Formats: sequence, C-alpha cells, structure tokens
Amino acid sequence: MYWAMSTMTTVGYGDITPQHTTERLWCMIGMLVGVTAFAYFMSSMASIAAAMNSYSNRMAAQRADVDDFLQNAKVRRMGALDANVMHK
Repeated sequence: MYWAMSTMTTVGYGDITPQHTTERLWCMIGMLVGVTAFAYFMSSMASIAAAMNSYSNRMAAQRADVDDFLQNAKVRRMGALDANVMHK
C-alpha cells in the first residue's frame, strides 16, 4: 500500500524510507495532505486565470460595441496629430 501511495503521489522512494507500519501510515497521510493541498492550490490558480480571461473577453466585447456605435454614428477617428492640435 505504501509503495502504491508513494508512486501515485509522485513523491518517490528516496534514501530515507519508513521502516515500520506506523511510520508508513503517517507518511501516507502526509502524502495525501500534500497532494490535496497542491491540487487545491492549482485549481485556485486555474480559477483566477479563467476569471481574468473572462474579464478581458468582456472588455474586448465592450470595446467592439463602442467601435460599432462610433462607426454607425459616423464619428471619425482622431489620430495622434489631431489630439495634439486639440490640446494646444
């Protein structure tokens, strides 16, 4: 059981290994806690990345809507030179 747990959690076998059943049980519990914490952390990071991507998609859609509105209203785009003239 210990071999299967250390293989499944990719902890490996190492130079120092538990010698008794109690030690093996504690190591298996530690491996499970570590794998669970790592999985929770990674899923949290994935959720944050998905939320950021969703926000950027919403902003891009809003920019496209504004561009469509301005184009339909026949508002011409101001170039950098036009903007400089207005601020002088």
